[in-house]
Amino acid sequence: MKNRMVPIPFETLLLRCLAEYRESKSLFYVPVEPLAAPFVSPIGPAAGPHTQMAQNIVAAWAAGARHFELKTVQVLEGEALGIAKPCIAMDGGVYNTEWSTELTVAEARDEYVKAWYLIHLLTRELSLEASGLPVFYMSVGYDLEGIKSSKVNGFIDAMKDASACAAWRECEAMALKHVGEFRNLKEAGLESVPPAISGSVTLSTLHGCPAAEIEDIARHLLGAKGLDVFLKMNPTLLGRERVAELLAGRGFDPERLKADSFSHDISFADATAMLRRLLAYAKASGRVLGVKLTNTLPVASRGELSGETLYLSGSLLRPLATGVAALLAGEFGGGLPLSYSGGADRSNVAALAGAGLFPVTVSSALLAPGGYRNLTFMNRALAEANRKPRFSANGSPAATPRSAASPYPRVDAAALAALAAGDRENPAPVRLPRAARRAITLPATETPPGEPDECGRCSNCVDVCPNRANVPYTVNGARAVRHDGALCNECGACVFLCVEGRTPWRDKKEIDRKENIS
Repeated sequence: MKNRMVPIPFETLLLRCLAEYRESKSLFYVPVEPLAAPFVSPIGPAAGPHTQMAQNIVAAWAAGARHFELKTVQVLEGEALGIAKPCIAMDGGVYNTEWSTELTVAEARDEYVKAWYLIHLLTRELSLEASGLPVFYMSVGYDLEGIKSSKVNGFIDAMKDASACAAWRECEAMALKHVGEFRNLKEAGLESVPPAISGSVTLSTLHGCPAAEIEDIARHLLGAKGLDVFLKMNPTLLGRERVAELLAGRGFDPERLKADSFSHDISFADATAMLRRLLAYAKASGRVLGVKLTNTLPVASRGELSGETLYLSGSLLRPLATGVAALLAGEFGGGLPLSYSGGADRSNVAALAGAGLFPVTVSSALLAPGGYRNLTFMNRALAEANRKPRFSANGSPAATPRSAASPYPRVDAAALAALAAGDRENPAPVRLPRAARRAITLPATETPPGEPDECGRCSNCVDVCPNRANVPYTVNGARAVRHDGALCNECGACVFLCVEGRTPWRDKKEIDRKENIS
């Protein structure tokens, strides 16, 4: 297998999607989930392994995602990052050691252009306009000098208007070349894809970044670049004592917390003072300032992955994220827009979205068995919880409407306070899926003796592969699993969720029945 990601040409992606959908109503082995109007999903993948390659993003869209936080880009890129593999572990928690895209900035730009263009074509070809168009959110880091560099600045400009990009022209040319392959979309419709991919950015800064630099970057993005800005803030805003208490109640050893994370990170008082200044600046600039909750939490490694420091994410972050959200909502009376990512899943997404957190994005949930289809289950949970329509056609909670001054909903401070109190008073130990608790550590490059072309243990690697590299195929009439060396970059999701034993590949229809996929 490769230790790097290999982009797929747009023409290949387009023809693959059209052929697969006609055969099985799926895209990259994810059943396409049409959303019934007026419900438009407020959820999607967070910046992470699922928002790097074009096929990742299309797979999430097929599952019902409509909001996409693109993987962070920075001036340090590609192999220069030196990310050791595997870089993801699910062992009593979710840990990672990668923090920005493994692609070059130019490659990342092109993948986002391809995904955006392809989703718009598919929306029209599959008659899914009523399900809502995609919303892409840039993510950039990590210091002002890097963000002002020609490399990252050029990326931002391309996301604001991609029409001059070579990748955009390639998409146009390939769509026109294969216009005869479409059944519903005609040549005139090819011109309707908007080149403005994103007008909003999530700012990621390194742990310990000074408040003054965070504020300078935000002002640059709001003013000079004319973007809505969401500042990604850290769970350390709760303070070490409360973070330790919340994690200990969920079976996590608080001794693993890094003392310097709390001493170096911005304090709650400094953060709120900075946010007030930036809210005023954003209003004067005609833009929106919000907060993204929450960043990962640095913890000491105990051998789950290489390196001394790992970054904790997933369900263990939920009480920390809701705790910070409640504090900020109370401080700003619900007037500060809050984007959310931290342990959301089908059991809690309705409560999170109903409190005005928007959008709600996930990463770790997509690495659990079910993979991208967990987005489908989350949308179904939202629809069930909102049969008396609480969601408007734009995907925001109707109980917390958007104002003329802001496209983002107001936050329900009382609802968030109740969520945070519930997380604090009723801690529940984190339970990983059974497959994850029976982890094995076969090297990702190793295949069983005598079976060089197939694995066949189970369906988990197909479910969780962010790049859709591990796909089912047929060997002598039986379903099996192939590790596609051209796509897989050994992130580790497959290794940590592979179960012991020689379980044969289950028929896809059987899986769909079990998971209630129609």
